[in-house]
Amino acid sequence: MNRGRLCRFAPFLLALVVSLVVPRAVAATDAEGRRAPEIARAMFEAMNTGDLDALISFNEVFRSPEQLAEQAAEERARSLLNAVDQLGELTIDEVVSESLDRAVYLVSSSKIPMKLECTIEAEGGYLARMRLQPAGRKAVETDWLDEPADSLRDLLERGLEETEAPAIAAAVMQDGELVAIEVVGIRTLSGGEPVEQDDAFHIGSITKSMTSTVIGKLVEEEKLGFDDTLADLFPDLDVTDDFRGVTVTDLLRHRAGVRAMTSPEPEIERTVEPYLGDAQVARAEFTKAVLTAPPTFEPGTMNYSNGGYGILSHIAERVSGESWDALMERVIFGPLKFERGGIGWPDPDGSVSQPRGHLDQGGGLMSIPYGIYELKAHIEASGDAHCTIRDLVMYGDAHRRALAGEPTILSPDTARVLHTPPMGGNYACGWTVGEVEGLGRVHEHNGSAGTFFAQLRIMPDRGRVVAVATNIGLEGRVVVEGLIERLASGD
Repeated sequence: MNRGRLCRFAPFLLALVVSLVVPRAVAATDAEGRRAPEIARAMFEAMNTGDLDALISFNEVFRSPEQLAEQAAEERARSLLNAVDQLGELTIDEVVSESLDRAVYLVSSSKIPMKLECTIEAEGGYLARMRLQPAGRKAVETDWLDEPADSLRDLLERGLEETEAPAIAAAVMQDGELVAIEVVGIRTLSGGEPVEQDDAFHIGSITKSMTSTVIGKLVEEEKLGFDDTLADLFPDLDVTDDFRGVTVTDLLRHRAGVRAMTSPEPEIERTVEPYLGDAQVARAEFTKAVLTAPPTFEPGTMNYSNGGYGILSHIAERVSGESWDALMERVIFGPLKFERGGIGWPDPDGSVSQPRGHLDQGGGLMSIPYGIYELKAHIEASGDAHCTIRDLVMYGDAHRRALAGEPTILSPDTARVLHTPPMGGNYACGWTVGEVEGLGRVHEHNGSAGTFFAQLRIMPDRGRVVAVATNIGLEGRVVVEGLIERLASGD
């Protein structure tokens, strides 16, 4: 079975989720003379900057020619930027061991309050493998994904046995027909109630594609334009000069220069905190605080930004007169007849009537109650939706059909705009777009706010849509990405 590129690199994609940087001058270094600790320290210095060109440089220097022939440096760099919001800044706390071809460190994350163990392996002076996992835990094995399975349920149940995921949900649509859907496991380790097909999972940054869809609908309704600038949209604000020419499309493509907001930023949090009782006011105040200050990044460059999508939600509310939540219901949840679409964690009342997220905080896996790790109102639009696995795959198929020329929740013309990345890039408007050998074009996004993990993949050339979710955070990435690769191939 051809599992594709992503699955082969899944063990260390857990860790490489923020930007890497190394000076291009390092390219002159003799690769054979490089040790794993040198690679590791260059990487950790680089991981916390968020610059695409620098990340490309890192891959050009520290990946072998054979690796780069298999997957280009820019493609690797952009796939990592798409995952930048998972861990935030990483810091080496302790050296466990260092040798020529292997280095192991204990590290801390600015977003996840637990110790992580990072292992770097080198071959011939190049980065060969990287693995990041909770300290003291065994690596998540993926051999079970290559074994034959009698059914989707059989495959998912094997996933429960081989991993610590409390629950896994998956669904597949082929040519507009739901051909497979299963949920297995329990809602929470602390309760043991079995998951059901109409249970909801938090989908994290897949929400960005939904916010993009809302923006597309408002463009169709002539309430907004993709080329509208921030100066046009906010004549009442003293928008900083560098932001004035930034367009709605720039915001959708993470090219507006807006701060990432992938980890806490105290200055912004203090500004918005007094207004959190009114979500729309909070989003307006956040927008004002960001746009009247200098850009964090140079506008026009790709830098993944939850903040940009927070601004988009305020723009949507400003031009429509509706709340972002109401727009999500009107544009997506309602027309697609979502079983359980909403904003926030699936179990806001703490009743465990829905799946609860899980995380290892150093003392073993535990369920995380509502109120911890929640996204605040000003960036909800970047990653705070939940829905059932059926809802998610049906939503993906609505986009697939629109791309095929069928009007759905969007017109075909609008869908094509949202799914077209800029020249030389692969992040469109809430979707990562590329080519995968054997699958053709692939449009996808994954998401996690720390305690769930989900991924949605559309394959327009094959008429196929796959969605997978689990109620575990960091460890869930390998499981979800592996299942996506397996189900995308049709096996």
